Amino acid sequence: MNLVNHTMKMNFRHFAPIILAAMFLASGSAIAQNTDSPSVLPGQNAAEKRAQAVEDRKAQLAEKICERMTNIFSKIDQRLTERGTKTRNRFETRIENMETRRSNGDERLDALRERHDERRESHYARLETRANTDKQRQAVEEFKTAVESAVTARKAAIDAAIEAFRNGVDAATAPRESAVKKAVQTFEAEMKAAQEKAKSACDSGTDPKTVRETLHSEMKAAREKFALARKDMEGLETTIETLRAARKQSVEKAVSDFKTAFEKALAGLKAVFPQASTSGE
Repeated sequence: MNLVNHTMKMNFRHFAPIILAAMFLASGSAIAQNTDSPSVLPGQNAAEKRAQAVEDRKAQLAEKICERMTNIFSKIDQRLTERGTKTRNRFETRIENMETRRSNGDERLDALRERHDERRESHYARLETRANTDKQRQAVEEFKTAVESAVTARKAAIDAAIEAFRNGVDAATAPRESAVKKAVQTFEAEMKAAQEKAKSACDSGTDPKTVRETLHSEMKAAREKFALARKDMEGLETTIETLRAARKQSVEKAVSDFKTAFEKALAGLKAVFPQASTSGE
């Protein structure tokens, strides 16, 4: 037993240097295999390896940022299309509603005038049946002539007020309609130009932070410019209100002038028909 132990100890002392050398070589091989710098070239020192790793990470980060920008731009383009369409549709709807109101207003006015014409003719007929003398018949004719002249003047004045209002609205609307289209087109073009510029800068390796800041600044400027253009367009309501007030004043004057003329004609009729009572609608 002692002989065996002695022999093993002798053998270990003999082979120990060889075993240690083998372990050292194996450890070095494992370290070499676990090095995680695929882009490192042979002969690079530790500092160069670290620098290369940093550059690789920057490149990967920039690539990811560019990819995210592309996805974001796709969503922005969709919103731009929706916003532009909404703005154009809103203005076009306003124009269509205005045309509809005009058409409906003309129909109502024509129907009202037709009813008034019928009522006047009915009153004239009743007066004629009550005219028993030449003087009375002459008074009825003079009354009819005076009233119809006043009605014609009232119609002309109201029609002129309506036409002036509509012409004023058209004159104010036409340039704004063109401005709406131009503002939308300019906004869309500037936003897309900012995106293309950011894509190009990103692909060329520009610092991502600089790309983002530039993009944000240019897109903000485009939005502010578009908001200002929309604000200018909103002035249309103020213009229309002014025109509407002028139309109302003209119509009220036409009605007042008609009433004055009618009362004068009625006074002449009552001189012959003391109990006369009629309407000048």
